[in-house]
This record gives sequence, structure tokens and C-alpha cells, in this order.
Amino acid sequence: MIPLRSLQIVVPMASWLRRTVFAMMVLLIAVFLAGEAMRVGVAGFLGDSSDVVELQQAVQLDSTNASLHHSLGAIYSYDHSDAADAIPHLRRAVELSPYDAYYWLDLGWACFGAGDEDCAREGFSHAVRFAPTTPRVQWQTAIYFVMTGHKAEALSYLGRYLELVPDDPAPVFALYGRAFNHSDELWQGLAQLRDGNRLKLAYVDFLLQSGHGDIAAHYWQQLLSMHAPMRTSTAITYVQHLLDAGRYGEAAQVWHDLQPSAVTALGRPGDLVFNGSFEQQPLNSGFDWQLQPMPYVSLDFSARAARDGVRCLQIDYTVPDNSESEPVFHFLPVAGNTTYALSAFVRSQDIRSDSGPRLRVIDPTCLSCPDTSTDGTTGTTSWHEVTTTFTTAPATKVVRMSVWRPRSRSFPTSISGEFWIDSVSLRPVGEQLVQPVSGR
Repeated sequence: MIPLRSLQIVVPMASWLRRTVFAMMVLLIAVFLAGEAMRVGVAGFLGDSSDVVELQQAVQLDSTNASLHHSLGAIYSYDHSDAADAIPHLRRAVELSPYDAYYWLDLGWACFGAGDEDCAREGFSHAVRFAPTTPRVQWQTAIYFVMTGHKAEALSYLGRYLELVPDDPAPVFALYGRAFNHSDELWQGLAQLRDGNRLKLAYVDFLLQSGHGDIAAHYWQQLLSMHAPMRTSTAITYVQHLLDAGRYGEAAQVWHDLQPSAVTALGRPGDLVFNGSFEQQPLNSGFDWQLQPMPYVSLDFSARAARDGVRCLQIDYTVPDNSESEPVFHFLPVAGNTTYALSAFVRSQDIRSDSGPRLRVIDPTCLSCPDTSTDGTTGTTSWHEVTTTFTTAPATKVVRMSVWRPRSRSFPTSISGEFWIDSVSLRPVGEQLVQPVSGR
């Protein structure tokens, strides 16, 4: 039988031993966790590097970190000679993080660089599967299929990209054109997309700007023959690009094609000046008034002191100056070898110059045939008519009319004051247009 005193000694010793063992276990766990934290921290620090050796060390320290495998694989894949070395790390990255579309995307490019088409297709197919609404993924997948010559797949992903980024189709048109020479497949594919007619008009515009005017004209005629609904603003932008490209005859024809639309409803029968009484805010494009901002010249297209209707154009020469100015102009479709009469009603207030504003007409393709202008307006005058006639050259399709003030060569040279213009009209000689008078 153990003496009571002995028991009293054994019990405290056993309790002390348990506490000691527990403390040692806690210490070992803390040391282990600290070591793990240090290992992961060092791996993360090395993983921020772009040095291959440091990334390799990071992967060795933290081999289950998908981001580290991806970073090392991406570094390898930048150099096509190391594409094969990149693939195992990029594959390990997608194994550890299988839903990351960008990991799959980089795997696809690495496999493409290594010449492994099956692996590349697997990478891109998984990328678009896990990021179906991410434009970058659709775009890069389309580029892969363009580079490998798979036209149908490329067009499919380009179409998906256009649905995701509908307001900037130019990169798609440029890429497809370089790869496949603007073939009809793209044109047909656009018809299957949401807002396809707008994209078709944008494609026509892109072709014109990039020097493919004949193809643009062909597709424009297709749109007309289909009676496709279109936004007039987009069509007028196309007209303006035709004018900018010097394709005046085509621009005039397209504008004529737009005549039934609401935007061209302000042209009076038989009169070639659209919006000649300024009752509509100018489109600043196409065959409407266009603005050229100039110092010391202010324009108001909604001035109320009109001769006809409720609006007219007011031009203020705000600071005395002797510069040539042409703050507003208007392209007009005409026929060749035809004599025209240009007329307008104008008035002025304190125009202090011997060289006042006037209407001028030139042929933009032949700066000397014709070049005519009305008399300038100076001083203070009430509403009165100004006129001039001219005959177009045989090949003339369009003339450019402007409000023009040439430099003065005698005192007083500088111009200041206010000028109003209304009821601008251009008609072939022999045809009359009755000018309504408002009583003002």
C-alpha cells in the first residue's frame, strides 16, 4: 500500500509532466506554422519577380500555388523556344485552379507556340467556357483561329466579341480584312448579329476609310436593295466620309437615296440647298451646313430675326480683324454643264469694312471652275436679295458653297459687326422658286 505522502508527491509531478508535454506540443506547432508562413511568404516574395530562377525557387517552396505555376509558365511562354517548358507549369496551374479562364488562355498560347494544336484548342475552348462574357477572352480566341487559318471559328468568336463590344467594331474589321481580304463571310455573318444593320453600315464606313471604296459601294447597294432599316445618322456619316475621300458623285447618290428619310425632309422641291432657311439645327455633316470654328467669329443658327420662318443664321464678327474667314459651308449636288442661279436674303448691322461677307461657290475638284460669289454686304442694311450665276464643268458632280469674307485691301481693313442670312436657294437657271416673305 502506497503511503499517502508518496501519493501527494506523484500527483503534482504527473500534472507538471502533462503541462510540459502540452507546452512543447504547442511550441512545436507554432514553430511549424511559423516555418510554413515563412515558406509561403518567401515563395510569394519570389513569385513577384520576373526572374526565372527566383520563380523556380518559389514553385519549389510552394508547389501547390496555382499563381506561381502560372507565372513561371507565362515567363517560359514569352520565349517561344521555351514553350514546351511552359506547358507543364501552365497545366499544373489549371489543375490547381480549373475555373480561371486566363490560365487556360495562356495554356492555349503556350501550346500554340509549341505546335500542339489539340492542346491549344483545349486551352482556348476552356477559356471561353469559363469566361463567356469577357471580351478579351473572345478576342484572343478569335486571334488564335485567325492565325491558324480557321475562318469559320474565327468569324464565330469575332461575332461574339462584337456582341460584347458593339460600339468599337473597327478592330474586328481590320483583323478580319488582313487575314481574309474582306471576303463576303464577314458581311453575311454581321447579318446574324444583334444590331446587324448598324454593324453593316459601320463596316461600309470602315471600308471607305481604309481605301476600299469600291467594296464599300458594293455593300451599300446591297443594303439599299434589301431595304434594310438603318440609323440615318450612321448613313450620313458614310456620306461625309465619301465627301472627305473626294468621292463626290457617290456621296451625292447616297444623299439622294436618303431623301425619303425624315432627316432630308427640309429640302424644298426643286431646290438643291438642304435646310436653306435654317429651320433645323445643321447636321454639321453630309449635304447640310457644316461649321469651321474660327477666331473672332460667332455663329447662331437659331437667330429669331428671320425673314422666312422662325430661324435664320446670324454671324457676329466679334473682334475687329482682317483675316479671311469661311465659318460655314455647304456641299450641293449638281449636274455637269449646267447653269445655276444662287440666291439668298441677307441683312447687316454695323459691318465696318469694305470687304463684307458673301456667298461663294467653288468646284472642290477644280478650284478655278467655277469660282463665283455674290456681292459683299457692308454697313447697316435691311433684308435684301443677293444673287449670282455660274456654269458647272462637264464632270462636276458637287459644288461647295460657303459664307466667305475675303481679306480687305483698303481702309477700313478690319471687319466687325453682325450679318444675317436666310432663304438660301440654288436652282438651275430657268426654274423659279417663290421666296415666301414673313413680313419682317
